Amino acid sequence: MAHNSDENVLSTLLSKEENDLVVTILGSRKQTKVTAVIQMFHAHPNKTQWTKFSTGIACFVKDNLKRSYYIRLLDLGLKTVTYEQEIYNQFTYKKHSPCFHSFSGDVS
Repeated sequence: MAHNSDENVLSTLLSKEENDLVVTILGSRKQTKVTAVIQMFHAHPNKTQWTKFSTGIACFVKDNLKRSYYIRLLDLGLKTVTYEQEIYNQFTYKKHSPCFHSFSGDVS
């Protein structure tokens, strides 16, 4: 299915109301290019062990105001962005399996 470049790409796992809330939380002049329901794990402070960090909606976002792309994790219950990672030039993203992807993130 082809998408208009300004069109949000929403999740088929979410209801229309939940997808509308995703768009509202992201705000104006931002488009989600991919939207997924996820569990996020991190290996911090122990780099040899994964620990569940959060569960929510992950979006690959084109932010026209900041002129950049981001991975943003949304909490629909709190109606907020709970995690943000800018996609910079040297950013590395690995797909280990269909359901497990990893990247080095900023620690805040």
